[in-house]
Amino acid sequence: MEQLERGDPQAVGSYTVSARLGAGSAGTVYLARSAAGRPVALKLVRGEADHAFRARLRAEIANARAASWMSGTPVLDADPEAEPPWVARVFVPGVALSRAVAECGPLPEPVLIALVRELAVALLTVHGAGMVHRGVAPGKVLLAPDRLHLVERSVVARAALGEDRAGYVNAANSPFLAPEQTQVRSVTSAADMFSLGSTVYYAATGRPPFGGIGPELAARISKASPVLGFLPPSLAELIGACLVKDPNARATARQVLDFVHRRGPAPLAEGWLPPPLSAEIAAQAAATAVM
Repeated sequence: MEQLERGDPQAVGSYTVSARLGAGSAGTVYLARSAAGRPVALKLVRGEADHAFRARLRAEIANARAASWMSGTPVLDADPEAEPPWVARVFVPGVALSRAVAECGPLPEPVLIALVRELAVALLTVHGAGMVHRGVAPGKVLLAPDRLHLVERSVVARAALGEDRAGYVNAANSPFLAPEQTQVRSVTSAADMFSLGSTVYYAATGRPPFGGIGPELAARISKASPVLGFLPPSLAELIGACLVKDPNARATARQVLDFVHRRGPAPLAEGWLPPPLSAEIAAQAAATAVM
């Protein structure tokens, strides 16, 4: 969380903006408060917002609201017609897995087991409702003091990518996609399981299983074999089962959860996060308390 910069808005719609939570290619996320006093994470969309983009954004906002019951950070409010458009979500104090690994290194084995369990539980709910997440990645896993949250994929990013109905992503710009997401193929719940495997691999090693983004990424995801020797022995077989190229042969969320349960519970103890991250989350919580 950072102080507002010159040029940042003081208010967006009926929300009062107080701090920066982060920025990316799709826009900047602010900590804001509604007129009723509720803290929210408000994303201000960056760049051109043409008619086609706004139409996709409206559709994605409607979809996100319809599925809000399964999101750790559901959409509360949005204005796709504003200049620039914005989306407000429930604010949960926490740090993205991507940032935690980048700043503090790979996670210890007990936390990895908990990560696998939480992701499997979340995806079991999504898939049980007949839906596919399509965006499981370290940036969509929020580490909180007492649990991990799988955040629904950004409606802004989804609208910007312009996915077709099968879920094909026109540009292979994420190291955590499944092979079928980089090709014109049907995308099912199995794609989420491949992404689960890639996400846990990153959390365990500090790098994606098939390298970073670039022109050869899609080919590597589709053809290269992951090096499982970098993983803890207790997880290598399971993650390998998630990273199978054939969607029909991959482990399911239920199978992953059964595997974890056979190992016994792996609760997150108080203070499981590295001290710098715990301090930042505490600062976020304190900031919302005094807003």
